[in-house]
Amino acid sequence: MKILRFMTTGNRPMYGVWEEDAVRVIAGDPFGIWGISDTRFRLEQITLILPPVDPPNIVGVGINFEAGAEEFGVPIPEHPPIHWQSTTSLTGRDRPLIIPRGLKDSATYQVHLALAIRSQLYEASEAEAAKGILGYTGAITISFPTDPSEDGPAWTRGRSYDSTTSIGPFLQTKQERDDLNIRCRLNGTEVAFGKSSDFLFSCEKIVSEISHRHTLRPGTLILTGPIPGVETDNGKPSSQVHEGDILEVEVDGAGRLSNPVVAVDE
Repeated sequence: MKILRFMTTGNRPMYGVWEEDAVRVIAGDPFGIWGISDTRFRLEQITLILPPVDPPNIVGVGINFEAGAEEFGVPIPEHPPIHWQSTTSLTGRDRPLIIPRGLKDSATYQVHLALAIRSQLYEASEAEAAKGILGYTGAITISFPTDPSEDGPAWTRGRSYDSTTSIGPFLQTKQERDDLNIRCRLNGTEVAFGKSSDFLFSCEKIVSEISHRHTLRPGTLILTGPIPGVETDNGKPSSQVHEGDILEVEVDGAGRLSNPVVAVDE
């Protein structure tokens, strides 16, 4: 099932289930008690598709592929390395990803498989974590290098600027997450590809481990780690992004997400 969050001329965000030619409105809260109503909107009646989750928290995993550890030049981690992101970093489909003033020469992109938490979890087993995941979607992030001498955790600082993370378009609720294809395109060219079967840490492992450090509230968004980059002519992955670029992520079952990149004037 594909869940989306959208608006019509009524100017009120709603959750719905995507059908071939329409959206069926969800009655209730997908992160609580809900059902599918008889109210339907034709696709042309939808004025805006929003991020499918309005999260209370965003948690990211820094490395979740062996190739990712090689790119960073670090040992393969024994546990998921996590960081927090500001919720104001989030934007949605077709909305600009914004490079802040003074950082246009240092912006890099990543794409991820993202998870939305269904119910509150604390010290959850992997089996409990699996049941606590409502669904998955695609995510694009742009981030920036940080000075370790500055205040706050470096990974959090570099990934928390406003409007630098996009998710969507759909939240796919099927439970089979072990063999998903995750693709990134830059200006129409595929530049990164990964499979969830190659994760160092499964979705359930990630959720369980985070829940042993922090309570996960319903709606929490978890980015499961950037997929490896495609090698360029010099044999190394390139992940630089510039104003005017178009970034896309496509995840099996969750649709294709596209965002333009815009830089704030100096």
